[in-house]
Amino acid sequence: MGAVNPRRHPLIWAAVAVGLFGFAVSFALSWVPSLDFNEAATVISALRPWPALWREIHHIDAVHATYYAFMHLWFDLVGYSPLALRVPASVAAGVAAGLLVLLGTRLGNLRIGLAAGIVFAVLPQTMWMGFEGRQYEASMALATGLVLLFLAARERSLTGRRSWPWWAGYAVLGIVSQYVFGYLFMVDFGLMLLLVWPLLRRATRTRVALRTLGKFVVVVAVTIAAWVPLALLEVHEQGQVSWIQGLSFATLGQVLGLQFFPGNIALAVVGWAAATAGAVAGIAAWRRGRHTPARAIMAVALPWLVIPLGILLFATALGHHLYTPRYLAFTTPALALLIAVPITWIRMRRAQLVSALAIAAVVALAVPTWAAQRTTASKEKDSWNQIAAVITAERKEEPKGAQNVVVFGAAPAHRVVTSQVIADLYPSAFAGMDDITLATSYDQASGLWDTSRPLSAVLSRAKGANFVWVLTTTVSHQQQPDTRMLQSIGFRLHESWKMNGAVVLQFVNPSARA
Repeated sequence: MGAVNPRRHPLIWAAVAVGLFGFAVSFALSWVPSLDFNEAATVISALRPWPALWREIHHIDAVHATYYAFMHLWFDLVGYSPLALRVPASVAAGVAAGLLVLLGTRLGNLRIGLAAGIVFAVLPQTMWMGFEGRQYEASMALATGLVLLFLAARERSLTGRRSWPWWAGYAVLGIVSQYVFGYLFMVDFGLMLLLVWPLLRRATRTRVALRTLGKFVVVVAVTIAAWVPLALLEVHEQGQVSWIQGLSFATLGQVLGLQFFPGNIALAVVGWAAATAGAVAGIAAWRRGRHTPARAIMAVALPWLVIPLGILLFATALGHHLYTPRYLAFTTPALALLIAVPITWIRMRRAQLVSALAIAAVVALAVPTWAAQRTTASKEKDSWNQIAAVITAERKEEPKGAQNVVVFGAAPAHRVVTSQVIADLYPSAFAGMDDITLATSYDQASGLWDTSRPLSAVLSRAKGANFVWVLTTTVSHQQQPDTRMLQSIGFRLHESWKMNGAVVLQFVNPSARA
């Protein structure tokens, strides 16, 4: 079997190349930022035994159940580490970028496909989700795959060719998508518009178009029916999104900025201007009756972008607070398609060079955001990996056989979780320590987090230790009750470290022997 000739399969090679580029952009230096609370939820859910995970999703986080199960299997295969946690998201970024090349080419041409894939890979939302241990990057890849399968099934159905394998494929992927992230069912609404609109305008043969619409309705009904058991559980747990705010002026900034361009105003201005130009070009071509790439892309990308946003904003306006920028991450490929239109419609000498320069300009605008995202404290300003590194380094200097106790106090910027979560995420730094305040570990709990008891209830267990480590917030250690209690039984403060909202205190027991 011979090697694939790149001259005969330029689209395949282009999709692979852009996919690798998308993976590299998201994966590079993904190990630098500290993990955050969202990723902590993934870790302590996926590391539970199966019965404990089953118990958890019946109390909280059913919406993430499929993703947690996948990550459980992934950690069984490769072992847990912060880097292993983030690899699947980077892979999903590459898959989504490669699929977008195929989709852009199908709707327009290879230049549009290449531009869309590259622009998508460097959009700030893509780069952020591409190194976060959550399923939002996977939702982008799944949404793009759904659109591709739909277009293939629709074309075969409208032309009288055998289409059921493609509709079946759409149904299977639709079920998987909704189990991975329930909001993906909204992709169906945008695609349904592609079938309903020609019927309303009598622009296609009515009988064939009606049969095609009927097939799609049946497929969507099957996917939603299959999702109902999980959906009912998610509705029952709706209280876990009580933190989402209602609509306000800040919502406009979320839609225009955080949803696709977090931390990059310049790229937001350029991106929205280009996307608007792409949408206007498509609408103009439609009004003139011209079949152009801009029209085809507008017909697919605009509903994909606007309808889910409209549904969540409308629900939030009615008091069901559902809109938050990350929940609409799966619409990011649609925005990239619209941005690609004006980049590639250039009609002048050396048009390909000009398009390449335009793409390079978008990439250049994205570079500062990429660099800012890959700093230690870029995620919620947490520096948990630095805390773990400090403790690891200091423990190496301790006498052999030294007994260590750890006391986990409040975690920065969280009302429920204690800093015990740091040990869950970076266990090697705390190996061998006696966690005397732990009441119930996460793998034994029905809820999401560990639970703790006050130090006063177990203070006697610290007496024989050589060192006690206290992890808490940056409130002065002189005011901490834990500090006073430890000093009352002979410990003295030896050293302290402050890092982005957290403080690490090391106490020594002069009378204890290693």
